[in-house]
Amino acid sequence: MIIQQEAIVLRYIDYGDSSQIFTLFTQDYGKIGVMAKGLKRNKNPYQGAMQVLNHLNVIYYPKKEGQLALFKECDIKSHFPAIRKDLPRLFTALYFVEFVREFTAEGDPNIRVFRLLRYALEQLSLGSIPQNMLLYLQWHTMCLLGINPNLEQCNFCQNYIALKCMNAFFSPASGLSYCQECQKHARGNLIVIPAITLQKIHVLVNTHNSRINQISLTSEEYQMVFQAFRLYLRFSFDKDLRLSRYLLFS
Repeated sequence: MIIQQEAIVLRYIDYGDSSQIFTLFTQDYGKIGVMAKGLKRNKNPYQGAMQVLNHLNVIYYPKKEGQLALFKECDIKSHFPAIRKDLPRLFTALYFVEFVREFTAEGDPNIRVFRLLRYALEQLSLGSIPQNMLLYLQWHTMCLLGINPNLEQCNFCQNYIALKCMNAFFSPASGLSYCQECQKHARGNLIVIPAITLQKIHVLVNTHNSRINQISLTSEEYQMVFQAFRLYLRFSFDKDLRLSRYLLFS
C-alpha cells in the first residue's frame, strides 16, 4: 500500500550518513514524519525537491508500528522562488512553517490549516505584504486550532471593545482582554492596544482575501500585536518560536 498526498515541507534533519527525516504537513493526514533513505547520496533525484517550504506531491509508504513512514518519490508543485529571493518574505514564510509545526499534533488531520498555510505561501510569493500575511495566518491558524486569544471582548463586562472604539488592555498570561474600566480585574502585566490599532486588526483578520494588502499598519503597530501574540504563546504554551527574533517589521 502506498499513499499519495499534497504536502508542504516543514523541517528535515539528517539521519546517518545518507538519509534524512522530514516533517511534512499533508492535506489529508496533517503533520507526519517521513524517513527518506539514501536521499543525501549524490545521484538521488529527489535531493533538491525535499526542501523546507516546498509544496509537493509526495508518495510514501505508511508507517508501521514504532516506525516512520517511508518516502518513495515526489514532484514539486512549487518551491516559491520569489519568497527565497526576499529576506523579509523568507523569514515570514519560515515563521509560518515553524508555527504550524510547533502547534499541530502529529497525525491530526486538518485540511483547513493545510489550505491556509498553502494560501499564505502562495500570497507571499505573489507579493502580499509579509506583515499582513503573518498576522492573518497566525490569527486564523490559532482560531482553527482553538488557541486564539480574545482581543475584541472585555472578559469582565463582556462589551465588545473594538466596536466601542476603546483601547484594549490585553493580558498575555491569560489571553484575555479588558476595557479601561475593567482592567483592574486583570492579572499580570497588560499590553495596551490602542483603539485604532485594534480596529485595523479586526478589519485585517475579517477581511476578504483580496483586501489584505489594503490594510495599513505602522511598524510599531505590527510589533505591538506580534509581541502580544508572542507573549501569550510563551505564557500559555511555553513556546517561543525561534524565528520570532528574525522577523523584520520595518
